[in-house]
Amino acid sequence: MNIPTHNLLVLIMNCKANYERRLELCRTWVTDLQDIPYYFIIGEKSSSHPHILAVDCDDANLPMKLYLAYKICFERERFDYVFTCDDDTYVVVDRLLNCGFEKYDYMGHIYKSHAEGGAGFFLSRRAIEEITSFSPNDPLISQAIASDTMVGNLCHASKVVAHHDNRFKQGYSSEKKPDPVLPHPDNNVITGHYLNREQFRQIYQSFHPEKNMFLL
Repeated sequence: MNIPTHNLLVLIMNCKANYERRLELCRTWVTDLQDIPYYFIIGEKSSSHPHILAVDCDDANLPMKLYLAYKICFERERFDYVFTCDDDTYVVVDRLLNCGFEKYDYMGHIYKSHAEGGAGFFLSRRAIEEITSFSPNDPLISQAIASDTMVGNLCHASKVVAHHDNRFKQGYSSEKKPDPVLPHPDNNVITGHYLNREQFRQIYQSFHPEKNMFLL
């Protein structure tokens, strides 16, 4: 079997109900991925869309949905790293690619013992292999409440060390206070979270002043 090889895969947590968010991402920062493969993770049995990764579980069961997505990717594709984020996360792609993720197995905005999912985080292939070696019936997976804490707990159990990088923004601080700093050409922020359509377009326009967002 011919298995594609990539340095990086991008996975975006999505659901069937969030079709409009998916469109907005494809109009904005996802266009900057160019040849980097990306998938929207959706809970359904199958999909013929080339950029939808269908996983056979409840769309609302985010921990299981992400675990199964990692397992599918690990078995079907050769990659060195996976970047995971939410469908209301804006990513500055050139900053993402040059942030030094290759130095670490697990990297993002660390809160307590996990990288916050909305801010986006990297996992190496080794980390993915450790995560997917657990049974889906393991309590760390089957009883998990949030997908990002599940990943953190599995990494901790596997002795995969988390590296903190404050350029990834969850949308609030580690003290759960609002963090209004968003990606802009005048700062070094890589991601922003909890964003709406207008914010997506404003950020995209700031990095692409030649584009007319009113035409989208």
